[in-house]
Amino acid sequence: MEIDTEPPHPMQTDRVACTYEGCGGTFVDKYVLANHMLIHGEKSHFCSDCDFSCYNSHTLDTHTRTHTGERPYICEVCKKTFSTTGGRASHMTGIHTDVIKYACSLCDYKTCISGNLVFHKRTHTGEKPHFCKKCDKTFSMSSNLNRHMRMHLKQKNHVCHVCNKTFDSAIHLENHMRTHTGEKPFVCKECDRAFSLVDNLKRHMEIHEREAQRDMAPMEDHHVLETTHTVQSWEY
Repeated sequence: MEIDTEPPHPMQTDRVACTYEGCGGTFVDKYVLANHMLIHGEKSHFCSDCDFSCYNSHTLDTHTRTHTGERPYICEVCKKTFSTTGGRASHMTGIHTDVIKYACSLCDYKTCISGNLVFHKRTHTGEKPHFCKKCDKTFSMSSNLNRHMRMHLKQKNHVCHVCNKTFDSAIHLENHMRTHTGEKPFVCKECDRAFSLVDNLKRHMEIHEREAQRDMAPMEDHHVLETTHTVQSWEY
């Protein structure tokens, strides 16, 4: 199969610029720009199963699959399924080498996605076409610029009426308010212990999981598990 070492590269003059004051990001088309513009607003999408919050429904849908186990993206070669398009792309690059179409002319890098080669070649050329207008820092990928801009644009508009502490999202303020109210809505089903944060409940559940593993182990292995637990307890 003939391998293309020079995939088409979008013309920089055709890129569309973000009009938000102080951003400076440029994007391949108006649809990518529209998605980028969401970072300049509030995180308005919240996961109903955990504390995750984001700027758009697409990101929330992707996150929700970590709870549901949904894997809608299928490899056309072996029919393996993935929860994200990125996961499928990595699979194609790493497994199905016979369908790889693009190769770097400067090293051994190969990929089945032309855009990946564009980004990869910047590791050789040092090209960083995306720049921040606030601090002049430059980036090779627009997604990296987006993450950087959040540092500049992060606004803490959610204020605690008890102590006046400010937060960048409603969910973070809600978590903080429990330090005042004492509310602990997350309850362990094993022992009824309650927690103010879901992450604290998850860490607590790991204790029960370790206990269950110990109880399921053969009797001769109990001494090893108990010894390991004793050693770990001395480390704290």
